[in-house]
Amino acid sequence: MSLITVPRLPDATEQYDRHQMSQMVQTLEQMIFVLNNTYVPETLRNDDEAFAFFMGDSPSTALASIESDVSTNTSNISTNTSNISTNTTNIATNATNITTNANNITTANGNITTNANAITSANSNITTLQTQVSALQKQVRYLLATK
Repeated sequence: MSLITVPRLPDATEQYDRHQMSQMVQTLEQMIFVLNNTYVPETLRNDDEAFAFFMGDSPSTALASIESDVSTNTSNISTNTSNISTNTTNIATNATNITTNANNITTANGNITTNANAITSANSNITTLQTQVSALQKQVRYLLATK
């Protein structure tokens, strides 16, 4: 409940004065209006105290606890913002590394194709040499047989 400014009530006079009584009634009605609009029901206050007790705070330390929580949350937000920035940089670096690896794989595939062609060519040369060796062996046998 907040502090209420109490207006000065008129002093009583020796004789009844209608204007003075009207002024007193009006002043009392204003006070009733102020009281009705600033009143906090006891149940609300009890609920707030019960909640603070349940949360481990007394009513006097509840505000300090909330301020501490806000400070902690602000610090956490700052840390999270920094982490997001770092993660964004790491993602960009990883994307560059993936592109480099893809280029290396393409180069390796080209080398494999080149090596496969070289093996095919070597096999062809081996077949040709085997044919030539076979022909030379026949010639040697012929020469040995005709001697």
